[in-house]
Amino acid sequence: MMNNYKKAIIKNETSDFLLGRGNYFVYNRDYGDHDITATYMDLLNYGKEVGEKKMYEQMNCDLFSILLNKENINIDEYTNLLGFVLFYFKYKFDYKKLKEDWEIPNQLRVVFLDCFYSLKKRYDVDNVIRINNVIKEKYNCVFLDI
Repeated sequence: MMNNYKKAIIKNETSDFLLGRGNYFVYNRDYGDHDITATYMDLLNYGKEVGEKKMYEQMNCDLFSILLNKENINIDEYTNLLGFVLFYFKYKFDYKKLKEDWEIPNQLRVVFLDCFYSLKKRYDVDNVIRINNVIKEKYNCVFLDI
């Protein structure tokens, strides 16, 4: 069976994959939304298959593309996108499952921040702030300078 991220890349459906839409939606029985953990595991397995650096390059492109179209995402989807950054730190430093560093381009951080301020006008952003604070306090990284 082909990895879902690889399948999404081939089908040009990486936005749907990362946002948990359509065929990439995995029902979370506890909360009734998309189970982002399934997406994390597909990412991790994709990185094992093609190499972490290639996975990071693909993620940079895909996240950048999604965030540039910020009017097409809601706060839950944005929170899940930021969760990918937290996922990286957890799997790199806590679980020691990732060996390579993810050099997150400054341009990607800028579009994350721009999207944050856009969504802040319409939604409660407490979960985003909480995740950002975990990244800052636990991993000593200022990802979103908010």
